[in-house]
Amino acid sequence: MAHILLLDDSDVSGPAMQGILAEENHAGFVVRQAEEAWRVLRDGVIFDLVFLEVNLPGDGGIAFLRRLREDWFWKFLPVVVYTSERDSRMVRKAFGLKVQNYLIKPYREASIVAEVTKALQN
Repeated sequence: MAHILLLDDSDVSGPAMQGILAEENHAGFVVRQAEEAWRVLRDGVIFDLVFLEVNLPGDGGIAFLRRLREDWFWKFLPVVVYTSERDSRMVRKAFGLKVQNYLIKPYREASIVAEVTKALQN
């Protein structure tokens, strides 16, 4: 069983991902803002993987990812971007910050499960 942080401000995506993960006996915890995600991480909740929407209000998902990679404790936490953002500059930024993968919405259940499996193996 994996514990997965889902950082997405969408009313649809977070609950949909939770459902997909629950079918595979994984626990998905949805947060809507980067600062909320940081509070959860700092409170000591341990996650195996983060699914991140890069188009977040405020500083955005890339800023969250950059901050995560700069933190000595969380820098190696696997992150999968899942977004509707197809801009090649954004894709390069994300991979430059060492994401596990960059998935385009709408995503497929098999892709989500494969990313969780990959994160658990590493």
